[in-house]
Amino acid sequence: MASTETKAFTPAIMEDDKLKLNTDILGDSISRLSAFTSPENHQWNYTLSEKLGAGSFGEVWKGEKHENHEAVAIKKIKLPESTYSEDVNNVISEISNLKESNHSNIVRYRDSFIVEDAAEKQVWLVMDYLNGMNLSDLKNQVNLSPALISYVCTETLQALMHLHKRGIIHRDVKGGNIMITSQGKVLLTDFGLTCQEGDDLSAGAGTIGFMAPEVYNTNNYSCKADIWSLGMVVMEMVTRQYPFDCLDCKQRRKLTTDGLRPRIKCKHLPDSLHDFIDHCLEVNPSMRPSAEDLLQHQFLKTHQATAEELSTSVNKAHKQLEPDKLDCECVRCDFSHIKYLNPKYQLGTADFLVFGLLVIGAILLVPLHNSHWLPVFVFVGVCICKLVLPAIESYVNS
Repeated sequence: MASTETKAFTPAIMEDDKLKLNTDILGDSISRLSAFTSPENHQWNYTLSEKLGAGSFGEVWKGEKHENHEAVAIKKIKLPESTYSEDVNNVISEISNLKESNHSNIVRYRDSFIVEDAAEKQVWLVMDYLNGMNLSDLKNQVNLSPALISYVCTETLQALMHLHKRGIIHRDVKGGNIMITSQGKVLLTDFGLTCQEGDDLSAGAGTIGFMAPEVYNTNNYSCKADIWSLGMVVMEMVTRQYPFDCLDCKQRRKLTTDGLRPRIKCKHLPDSLHDFIDHCLEVNPSMRPSAEDLLQHQFLKTHQATAEELSTSVNKAHKQLEPDKLDCECVRCDFSHIKYLNPKYQLGTADFLVFGLLVIGAILLVPLHNSHWLPVFVFVGVCICKLVLPAIESYVNS
């Protein structure tokens, strides 16, 4: 009987301890976050009007400030009871790095505060509302000329140079995080993965397809990782598609690990644009130029556009129902130079069967004193098929 009581009582103790542990963790998290947010809950100063997006972090809403009826963007970041130290550090980094990044090409920080509702605890991060569209959506609708690509790159590099001089790595530079306003202004957004150079960095932070190889492979990287990401953004603008769109997840990870990327084949693109991409996508980060160095590149100097021209493209994209056709015949996924994806010869099931039959046939020709050994010889033949053929295939394709 005593044993039964113990079994029934132990889970209750464990659940209480777990609840207390989660409460302690959350309480500590709230205490740490309070040092970086406004001391008061300003939730009632805003009215939420339209949900703009959602992700694992929470939701982004369009809102209005009661005081002056000004439109704002509000990122509602969830704080679950199981909040870990790393999650809290990410929120703190996002708030503190955005606060410090007062620049004309970076979305402006307005306010942040903790909302402790009964159902869920959240951090509300208030920023400028940007009326326009992100770069990924824009390139899906319209062709961007070399001059417009140059303009977007120049403005983005200005933002990155500002961050990098302060030792801040964005870690998620991609078309979806570059906003183009209806006035043609270019702004870098989403500081959810930002970190400081020299911090205890984690490997694999970012988006596959835009992530620098050193970020995927190690926890030892610098601000140069953002430059690789920008190079992939340029490829996205030129080809009007996600860099690894035609590959499966395993292939994307393999190419990211090896620092490989598609080529662009287009007769009408200036050589300086190809050179700019090659500079951004230098595999060795120590040889990769900084944002400040890239701002002096010939491509940015010789191809220039204005905010008004970019604004025209944004307004056109908003109005038209069908996307533009490509200006030139860009190869959408040219990986022909990568042996991993394009082997000279790839063995199939038929090759293994034929080879296996040949091995078995050869065995049968050997005088056998005991027929009981035949299964052994067949097994050896199959093993040879499995070991020898892949080696031959690897040698042929090397």
